[in-house]
Amino acid sequence: MKNNMKNILITFTAILILNSCKDNGTQPPQTKSVRDYTWTADTLAYEGSAQTLMRSIWGSSANDIYICGHNDRSKGNLWHYDGTKWTAVDLFQTVESTANTLYAVHGTAPDNVWVVGSKIKNNPDPPPNFLNPSFIIQYNGSKWVEHKVNTSSAIQSVYAVSANEVWACGADGIVYSYNNGIWDIDTIKITPPTLDYQLNNIIKYKDKLYCFGRNSAEQGAKDTYYFFEKNTSGWAKVDSFIIQTGSLEFKWGPSAFYISKDNKLYSHGFGGVFEFTGSSWNNLFHTDYAITDMSGVAANNFLLSADFGHVFHYNGNDWKELEALYQYDVVYTGVWRDEDEAFIIGRDLSGYPQTTIVWHGK
Repeated sequence: MKNNMKNILITFTAILILNSCKDNGTQPPQTKSVRDYTWTADTLAYEGSAQTLMRSIWGSSANDIYICGHNDRSKGNLWHYDGTKWTAVDLFQTVESTANTLYAVHGTAPDNVWVVGSKIKNNPDPPPNFLNPSFIIQYNGSKWVEHKVNTSSAIQSVYAVSANEVWACGADGIVYSYNNGIWDIDTIKITPPTLDYQLNNIIKYKDKLYCFGRNSAEQGAKDTYYFFEKNTSGWAKVDSFIIQTGSLEFKWGPSAFYISKDNKLYSHGFGGVFEFTGSSWNNLFHTDYAITDMSGVAANNFLLSADFGHVFHYNGNDWKELEALYQYDVVYTGVWRDEDEAFIIGRDLSGYPQTTIVWHGK
């Protein structure tokens, strides 16, 4: 009898505590859906330039965001957001002044940010008229420093695992690996060799390295896409497919990889969004627009940027376009989000000068 009375008292006390919390408004706040965000826009245009066109975004928090891309003066191709405003980063205070284009940014912490791209130099023995040697810079928490790697090929993608392990890839099938201060160069070869072959994205997932590649032939009328994996013997082709007239079926999204918060591997690009099953790719979302980037805060909660002014959100139940952000003349190229805020970058090609729009939602 005593035990029964004791259990009743404990249950009654628990109910009183729960009701008290509700009355005092101390229950956890509900996270607002991206679909209910209020969006504001900033326009980035470096003074005196004709083009400020950003293409990649990464942040350690909503108060520490970097975006990079192209500027015709090479002085407005890297920007930083500190929680209040966007500021063009003056790289040439600590990095040798040179014309350059930046293709990708990634990091692991505020003091470990990596940006890759290419320098632009005249070719003393044309053709071609210009050379595009590799360009790698790192922010170490106090300044930007250049890592000089002896290749003549542009770098398209960078993936930082830690401060001491970084992977990158780009033109001519070259893979770059950084391990405790030392850079190593490798090449993923295809048969037959070609002059228009590049690796466009690289990632490390569950201790395995994966890479996407593309070879363009017949003046762009025929594209072969590759999915590579690194094993104990080196890089191996896992699969490939050809896109040309009469064959427009994508096996995976060839633009980039993405690892979700629940540690699943996705790809996106033309064809939509695909999930990796371990041996093949499952198409989760099909669209006629190329998905340029994706970012999520939980399983089945993704925000997608796409070309021709489209932005999509998946909430675990359905895919919905955020029509308030639709702008036909804007090519959305990147997205970043956390639990409370989101940033979407896009190239505004509607006028002169050509600028970058940054949507900030919260």
